[in-house]
Amino acid sequence: MPEVFSISFENKATALAIHATHLDNLKEYLRQLGLNSPAPVIVLVGGAGKMESEQYEIQKRFFAEVLVELAEQVGAIVIDGATDAGVIRLMGNARAARNASFPLLGVVPEKLVYIPGTIRPENTTDLEQNHTHFLLIPGSNWGDEIPWMSQAASLISATLPSLTILINGGEVAYRDVAQSVEAGRKVAVVQGSGRTADVLGKTIEGEQLEERATKLVQSGLLFKVNLYDNSSVVLQQLLSHYNQEQ
Repeated sequence: MPEVFSISFENKATALAIHATHLDNLKEYLRQLGLNSPAPVIVLVGGAGKMESEQYEIQKRFFAEVLVELAEQVGAIVIDGATDAGVIRLMGNARAARNASFPLLGVVPEKLVYIPGTIRPENTTDLEQNHTHFLLIPGSNWGDEIPWMSQAASLISATLPSLTILINGGEVAYRDVAQSVEAGRKVAVVQGSGRTADVLGKTIEGEQLEERATKLVQSGLLFKVNLYDNSSVVLQQLLSHYNQEQ
């Protein structure tokens, strides 16, 4: 079984990490990382590299006033894709700015990222430096992390609530949402954040845009919140899903 090791970043932050090899051993990897079950879970999916720059301040506020606050209030473990871009960077920055206490687990194919303290391979991206834990998985394609993220959420949450939150997103986001639906996990679609989230949000409203979007909405597990609504209103919408399921 692989051993847990520490990653040190330039900002002086450190994180625990493990080289995962087999999905069947995921429960043990999580135990070794100290991410014990049961705990509420937030799965964050969506735009990693193609988000609109003019929305940055709005998105920054949403993460600070809604997502970080949600995680703190429900005592959640947050799971995302680990890289220093898009929604993942916003999550890490918001957690650090708040000096929040919730664990932030990044799940990513090891071949695609640079691990500080090692020789940088070509065509790799940086890990987001405010995460507390990393699960470094097999695979060499973006999206290989999807089943790992979903199963980690199910294992950690156990009988407690979990929720996937979609902000923006491209092609991989459809697979993220489909995996959550397959697991029976509700998905909060942040309308107004662009791309996949907006297509799904409009589909929830009754528009027929893409067949794959319609099929996901027909599951009954998707609901929408609006990026531009008052933060306290959106926070209460999301909190209600944790309170209802407890």
